Amino acid sequence: MKKYFFIAAAFIAILLSSCNESPYINSPGDNSYNYPDIPTWIPDTNGIVVSVDSAYAIGLTQKEDEKSAYAYKISGKITEMVTKAEDITSGKYSSISFYMSDGGKQTIEAYLTNNINNKPFHDPSEIPAVGTNVTVQGRLTLYNNNGKKIVELTDSYIVRIEN
Repeated sequence: MKKYFFIAAAFIAILLSSCNESPYINSPGDNSYNYPDIPTWIPDTNGIVVSVDSAYAIGLTQKEDEKSAYAYKISGKITEMVTKAEDITSGKYSSISFYMSDGGKQTIEAYLTNNINNKPFHDPSEIPAVGTNVTVQGRLTLYNNNGKKIVELTDSYIVRIEN
C-alpha cells in the first residue's frame, strides 16, 4: 500500500512542477518589451477621407504651422521612410515619419506618426516597410523648409496597414 501512495505522490509532484510557465522577461525587472495593457483593435469611424492630391491642395490653403480644423484620413503607399529603425531601438523616437503617395502627382509627409490605436512604436519590427499600403489619420499643416513648402499630416496615427 505504501508503494501506491509513493507512486501517486511522485506523479502529482511531477504534474504540478511541469505546469510552470516562465514569464516573458528579458532579465529581472526588465519589462520593456511587454505591453502595459493588452492591445485591442479600436474601429476607425471618424476623419474625412481624402486622396493624397486633395490633401495636398487642402494643406496649401493652410497658414504656415497652423493645423487644420478637421482630421483627415489618407490612404496611400509608403514611398520613403524618414525615421530610421535605429531611432526606435535607441529610444530617440517612439513615432515615425514617412512620405506617402496614392499614385497621383503629389506626396505627403506623415510627420511623427504613431502606431495603430495611436500607441507609440516599441520595436522596429512594428514599422511598416516601404511599399506598404497604409491609412493614416491626422491634421494637415503647411511647413516651410527653407523656402520649400511641404504639406504634412501631424498629430497622426496609422489606422490600417495593408500588404
